Amino acid sequence: MTSAISFEARQWSTDVGAEMSDVPDIRTQLLEALNRIAEGRDNAETLTKNLRKALLDFASETPDNVNCTERTEVGSVGTGVGLKLQVRKLLFS
Repeated sequence: MTSAISFEARQWSTDVGAEMSDVPDIRTQLLEALNRIAEGRDNAETLTKNLRKALLDFASETPDNVNCTERTEVGSVGTGVGLKLQVRKLLFS
């Protein structure tokens, strides 16, 4: 029994190996997008585009995730700048 489970785990790790090796790069891409927002390195449109791409690459492009990222943007509310809902004057905190 143990050898069958072990074989399945090795096979699974071989099958997804290429995808799993991309995880650090995807994580780095997401962190970089968040850092750019925190530092205000680009305009809001570019920051929003980069964040949406990084989130979908990190999580996956399911219909729900695409819908959520389309409703999120980088913008300002009063004197605050950061992530916000696209149709509301509310920053994520």
